Amino acid sequence: MWKEYSSGYLKKNRASSISVMTAAFISALLLSLLCSIFYNLWVYEIERIKTEEGDWQGRIVGEISEQDLFGPHPESCQCGSGSDQRRSVSGTGNGGRSYLYK
Repeated sequence: MWKEYSSGYLKKNRASSISVMTAAFISALLLSLLCSIFYNLWVYEIERIKTEEGDWQGRIVGEISEQDLFGPHPESCQCGSGSDQRRSVSGTGNGGRSYLYK
């Protein structure tokens, strides 16, 4: 049996060599088709998840206001007066940080 598929036998017998090459080509074609189908299904699944849930790794859910981020707005601020001054803001949640108000 091994002699039927050896390289010397395939060179001498043209019909056998054509059938082996055809079988190898069809098997490579079907394997390529199968791999491309699974790859496209995988890519489609990723696109579907990005469309439904967004394109990020994690999500933070909640609401936060500007006052929670920066602390209360000081009443002594001269906002819009044209002079840039650094002022230390006291209040809850700001830790005594200084802000530049315009």
